[in-house]
Amino acid sequence: MARIIVILVLACVAALYGPRLLQDVADNPDSLAVSFGDSEPERPKARASGGTMVLKADRSGHFFAEPRINGRQIDAVIDTGATAVVLTYEDARNIGVLPPESKFTVPVRTANGTTTTAAADLREIRLGSIRVGNVRALVARRGELSVTLLGMSFLSRLSRADMRGGELVLRP
Repeated sequence: MARIIVILVLACVAALYGPRLLQDVADNPDSLAVSFGDSEPERPKARASGGTMVLKADRSGHFFAEPRINGRQIDAVIDTGATAVVLTYEDARNIGVLPPESKFTVPVRTANGTTTTAAADLREIRLGSIRVGNVRALVARRGELSVTLLGMSFLSRLSRADMRGGELVLRP
């Protein structure tokens, strides 16, 4: 299941970067290697300046972030291909928004096919100096998502979100 999620995220990145990403992979096939070992891959550091957050892509082109959602810091991937913020089951539990099983009725389409998620309202997402309140989110079923996705229900509330030269610039 986790491999399919990785494939879905990579497909979104490929769609965004197009031929440039494909050429990079052709030049360096190890750039798409996924490690399931104990060591955490080194992630580029984000920097904030004057309300603007700049994230650097990792070797595989992903933009990792450490937002505070409802006051709790989690790990996330910026995903412009995701319609909404999608929390892992574990992150939803840790930030106190885990709905009961009976609420997992919102259908979503993934690379795996269709599954159901649960709707949740997030009081606040903070990313550096960026603060967005009252964000609609979805919660994935246990084991169906390996990392929280900061999707368009968050990104569309910003005045700027664009990628250039391996950087993602976010402005409130």
